[in-house]
Amino acid sequence: MGNQTRNKYSEDFKKEAIRLVKSGERTQKEISRNLGVSSATVSKWCSESHPSQAVLDLENSQEENRRLRSELERVRMERDILKKAATYFAKSLG
Repeated sequence: MGNQTRNKYSEDFKKEAIRLVKSGERTQKEISRNLGVSSATVSKWCSESHPSQAVLDLENSQEENRRLRSELERVRMERDILKKAATYFAKSLG
C-alpha cells in the first residue's frame, strides 16, 4: 500500500469549481485539469451540491401546506361572514 495523503479543499474552492462546471464554458474534464483535481472529485462535488429529491419533496410539501393553510383561513373568514349575513337577513325577515 502506498502512503497517500488526501488533499483538503476549502468550501470556496469547491463552490468555484462547481460554478465553473455549471457555467458550461469549459468541460468538466478541462476544469478538473486546470484546477489540479480529479474529474471524479469535481463530479462528486457537483452531485453533492444538488439537493436530494427527498429535500425537494419536503420543501414542496411545506410550500403546499403554507398555501393550503392560507386558503383555509380565507375560506373560514368567508364562511363566518356568510353566517353573519344569513343571521342578519333571517332576523330582518322575521
